[in-house]
Order: sequence, then C-alpha cells, then structure tokens
Amino acid sequence: MAELSTRVLPEATGAPHTTIVPASWYHDPAIHEREQAAIFQREWIHVGHASRVPDPGDYLTCRIGDQSIILLHGRDGRIRAFHNVCRHRGSELLQGAGSVARIWCRYHGWTYDLDGKLIAARHSEKVPGFDRACWGLREVRLERIAGFLFVNLDPDAPPLAAVYPGLAEDWLTLEPELDRLVHAHTMAYDIACNWKIAVENYLEGYHVLTVHPALYKGFDMDAFVWSIHDHYTSMCTGAKETAGEHAYDWDEAARKDLPSYWVWPMVMFERMPGRPGLFTYNHVPLGPARTLQVVDFYFLDPELDEQDRREIDYVDLVRREDRASLEAVQRGIRSKGWQQGPLMMSPDAAGEWTEEAILHFQNLILRRMEAQAA
Repeated sequence: MAELSTRVLPEATGAPHTTIVPASWYHDPAIHEREQAAIFQREWIHVGHASRVPDPGDYLTCRIGDQSIILLHGRDGRIRAFHNVCRHRGSELLQGAGSVARIWCRYHGWTYDLDGKLIAARHSEKVPGFDRACWGLREVRLERIAGFLFVNLDPDAPPLAAVYPGLAEDWLTLEPELDRLVHAHTMAYDIACNWKIAVENYLEGYHVLTVHPALYKGFDMDAFVWSIHDHYTSMCTGAKETAGEHAYDWDEAARKDLPSYWVWPMVMFERMPGRPGLFTYNHVPLGPARTLQVVDFYFLDPELDEQDRREIDYVDLVRREDRASLEAVQRGIRSKGWQQGPLMMSPDAAGEWTEEAILHFQNLILRRMEAQAA
C-alpha cells in the first residue's frame, strides 16, 4: 500500500473539526468557473476505458468542463486524446461514439488521419507558406492504469504515476482480473447538486444506515476500514453471512468483500461481492448545482447475464437513494441557518461513521483553489 498522507485529528478535549469549504462554494457560479481552471484543467481526469475503443478508428468523445475531447484508437494500436475541434475555423468534429476511417470536418472538409495529422485541406497548396504538418489536431496527454484512461489538459502536470503512487498496485486488491475487464453497461443520472456534494457523500459511511437500509443490512459496517492517501482513498468492508437476504445471491461467491476507491478529484471505483468485475462513478460538473453521474460496469464478458443484471439493479437502487439525499443537501446548503457543520471525527472513530476523508478532500479543494488564485 502507498504511504498514508499526514492527517490531523481533533484533540480528545478540543472542539470538533468542522467543514472548511465555504457554503457558497457549492452554488456560486464564479467558484464553479474557478474550479474548472484550478482543478479540472490541471488534474488527471478519468474519461473511460480502452475497451470502449477496441479497434483502429473507434472513437469516444467526452467532456472536461467546457472542453470536448476525442479518444481515438489509431492504426498503430495506440489510443490518443485530442481536442475535439478543427484547426481551421473551430468547428466541433465528432459527437458521441463510433468508428471512422478518418476524421472529416463537415464545415470545410479538412481531413485528419487517426494519428491526428492533417492530410487534406482543399486549396491549401495555393496558400503561401501553408504547411499541413503544422495544423494537425492538438493532442491531449493521456495515460492509463490497466485499461482505465485518464487525460490531463495541463501539458506541465506531473505524470499519472507520480500523482497516484501505489494506486495501480492497490487496484489489484480491488480486482485481481483488472487487466481482463471490458465495458458492459452504462447508467447516467442528472443530479441537481454540486459535484463536491456527490463526492463527499461517497467519502463517508455515516449515511448508509438511514439512506441505504438494504445495503446496511447486507454488509458488516462494523468492519468498515478506511485508508487515506494523498490523492486517493480506499475503503472496504465485507458481506454478512445471511443467506437469502441480499439483493442478489452472493452466498456462494469466492469473494464477499466490498472494496472501493475514490480517486481525486471526482471518480470512484467499486466492486460488489461475486465474480470478477467492477463499476465506476464519474462525476461530471455541468454547473454549480448540477452534476452528471455516469456509472460504467466492467466484467470479463460484455454480455450481461442474470447475476450481472441483478447487481446493476442493486447499484441503481443505491444511486436513486443517494440522489434524493444529494439534492436535499443542495437545497439546504443555501440556508442562512447553515454555514459549517461538525465532522464526525475522533482518534478512535469507527469506520462506519468517520468523516475524516471529507476533511482530506476539502483540504485538497482549498489547496488547488489557493494555488490558482496566487
């Protein structure tokens, strides 16, 4: 495991820690714009999986804030990321997902090969000094852990492995078959809440008893264990041995733990008990009070069977339960009756109710925002 980050806990006789991100930061449009520049345009952002673009010419578009990005599988087998814009007059090139032999701009017909090089621009040979080699698509940094793809809009950012040391090794604990997983299913939820509210909800188990009664009943919350690292947090508990009381049958499964990881700034990886597989939660900020939560499932076989569908239904239930709570927080956090709240923390806090990981997350937010303002 990677080294744990330095953590500050309250003294036994001192006042409790409170939340440190101002309430206005969860709804202020100006803060939302600052976060785009300070965080989403400078950090490694999870954008998908290599199995979404398995063959040359396959592409997938994604958004990082107001920036549209193309993930494109080249003829050389390499997956690259490009800004989704024609270098001529700024027209968007592709939408959604699909497969192309080349990228052709519908506006003026400029054509790019799968490695981003400009290969055709009508009448450019008549333009003095025009060099096609200078006008290829602008590439975006892309790195991967197993098949999971991350991009960074900052050309000077440190490498992925330097930001998340130990994460690749830790993920083998999450799913030993990590390298063999392929994408199988997607669900998306348009949630009326700030993206930070969605992340903070994931970084504590205190709400599970009241919001997710079936989840609480099926897992041993007394065994909940957290490990906080500089830029990711892992958590794990185990399933209870209570046959017939689960949302789907995992009693005969070889693995009955529930490991999960939050990876800065806004993606989570989780595995349910059962056979190999995992799912991710990507939180895409659509505005100061709106987040698109995209849940992707990965299994050894992309064809879903009955157990897969029951697991998906179970995750959907949990997501819908969370959505109601997240939107209630978004409505309430604008109240003049709330500015800061005490965090459930103590040196001997049980994993079920500690909110220490929220403080860690909020510290990261403040550091990035302060650096951007400097």
